[in-house]
Amino acid sequence: MRNLLSFFKKSSKNPDNFIALDFGTTSTKAFIFSLPAGRQVLNEQVQLLGQGQGTPAEAVEQAATQAGVRPTQTVVGIGGENAWCLTTTVRFNRPDPEKEIASKEVEKLNEQIFRTALMHATPQMSQFIGDPELTLQLIDSAILFYKIDGQTVIGPIGQKGKILESSIFTAYSSAVYLGWLAETLKELNLNLWAVSSLMSILVKTLAADSLLDYNAIILDVGGKVTDVAVVFGGGIWGSRPLSLGGECFTTALVNGFAIDKNTAEAKKIAYATHQLRDEEVPEIAEKLKPALELWLTGVEAALADFEGVKTFPSRIILTGGGAHLEELKEGLANYPLMRALPFASPPVVDVRTDVGPQNMKLVAEDILSGGKNA
Repeated sequence: MRNLLSFFKKSSKNPDNFIALDFGTTSTKAFIFSLPAGRQVLNEQVQLLGQGQGTPAEAVEQAATQAGVRPTQTVVGIGGENAWCLTTTVRFNRPDPEKEIASKEVEKLNEQIFRTALMHATPQMSQFIGDPELTLQLIDSAILFYKIDGQTVIGPIGQKGKILESSIFTAYSSAVYLGWLAETLKELNLNLWAVSSLMSILVKTLAADSLLDYNAIILDVGGKVTDVAVVFGGGIWGSRPLSLGGECFTTALVNGFAIDKNTAEAKKIAYATHQLRDEEVPEIAEKLKPALELWLTGVEAALADFEGVKTFPSRIILTGGGAHLEELKEGLANYPLMRALPFASPPVVDVRTDVGPQNMKLVAEDILSGGKNA
C-alpha cells in the first residue's frame, strides 16, 4: 500500500505506542495500541491499551487516561462519504512475448491504473458530494494481483508472456476533508504515522486467513452513513456511501413518538439490546418500519450502481453500530432486492459487530511487516 498525502508532515520513525482515530459522522473513536519490542509483529503482539469516544479531543483524552500514555504518532482511518474505494484492472498486450518483462513496463502499467482509477473516482465522488470542482487525493492503495497470460504470478519482472495484467485497489479522499484532518491533528498535538481506508481494514479483518477466496457484500452501518462495498477475491470491487445510517431509525422514533433525539436514541438502543418491556416492543417495531423500508431501498440502489458486476456474492455482512437492529438482518433476508439483483444463490446475512475501527492495529502490522509504507 502507499499513501500520497501532501497535507501532512509524516513521521518515518516507528513509535513505541500509537493512537488510531476514526472520525465518524456522529462521533470520533480513539484507540491506543502498544507495539511489540523489537518491532517484529508476531500473532497478536499489537495490544489495545485504551479507547475513547466523543469529540476528537474527548476521545483522545479518554483513551489516554485509560491507557496511561498519550502517544503522538497517529493512524487515521477514513470512511463514509470521505473515502471512495474502487479496484481497477488493466491488461496490456505486449508486442514481444519472448522479451522479459522489465520493471519500467510494470511501472507504466500501474501508473495507467492509477490515472484510470482517479478518472473514474472523481466524477463519482463529485456527484455524491455535490461539488463539481472536487479535488481528490489518493489515501490508500494495494496491488491485488499480477497475471501473465491469465495465470497469477507473485512478481512479473523477469518473466515472459503476451498479456500482462495488473489489478490495484485504490481509495481516495477530498482535498477539503484532508485539509480539515490536518488541522484537527495539529490542534490535538498529533502527528500522522499512517492512513488507511476503514473499508480495507474491515475487509482484511473479516477475510482473516482466506483473503484471496473472500467474496461478500459488506454493509457498515454508521451514524449517518452506511458504507456499501462489494468484495471479490479479497479485493474491494468498489464502495459507495449511502446517506442513511443508524440516525434514520432514531429520527423515525422522534417523529413517531414526538420525543427528543436523545430519548429516541435511548429507546432505539434499549430496543436493539432487548432491554424494553414486552408491551413496548410492537409499537417501536411499527414506528421503525418506514425507516427500514427507506434504508433497504437505499441499499438496493447502491448495489445496482456497481457497474460490471454480473453476479453478486451470496454472503452479506452487516457491521457497524447500527447493525444491532435485528430488523436490518431480517429485512435484507426478505427484501425483494434479493430477487431483483443478480445473485447466484439466495444470500446469507451475517451480523459482525466484533469488527470495526478497533482493528486499525492491522495498519501498524502492515507497516512493521513491510506491507505498507508509513
